Amino acid sequence: MPDPIEPTAVIPAGWPLPTRTGGGGGVVPPPRPPYVPPAPYTPPPAPAPRPTPVVVTVDPIRIDVTITTGPPPEPDPPTWADRFQARRNALCCFLAFLPATAWAGVLHEAWQQAGLSAAWVMAGTATGAAALFDQRQRGRAPSTPTDRGRGNLLTRTALCAALLGPALGLPIVGSAAFLITGVTP
Repeated sequence: MPDPIEPTAVIPAGWPLPTRTGGGGGVVPPPRPPYVPPAPYTPPPAPAPRPTPVVVTVDPIRIDVTITTGPPPEPDPPTWADRFQARRNALCCFLAFLPATAWAGVLHEAWQQAGLSAAWVMAGTATGAAALFDQRQRGRAPSTPTDRGRGNLLTRTALCAALLGPALGLPIVGSAAFLITGVTP
């Protein structure tokens, strides 16, 4: 670590600085070198001339492509299960009418005793459960070709009954007005 600097004199503010006495060890600084002017400006060399442009002309080429296809393929004939699908849904709605009327009575009774909100919660829960079971049944592969729609018939009938019940037993159009105003018929 270097030695600390010790001041030799303290000069108060505003006093002139003392002149230097030859206490610099007798070393005289070298004289300044003479002034040498800078070299004159020389411009950079001129850029190389541009190459002459090359123009290439190409004659247009005409290409005609003709694609001929045969007649469109005929669709596969519908299977017996595909033909039965629309009839099966109609049959499910028809079979669901009797349970739907009983479910509508239960929903109407719940509306009268517990309120419209409770009846709609019951209807939504039953419809959601029936839709879930129907979707699970549709995703399951049939075990045999003749078992194609047997389990699905029951779940589709339950779904139709769950959808028809609120339509028959609860007010569809006026539900919002009944819930907002609190008026009961």
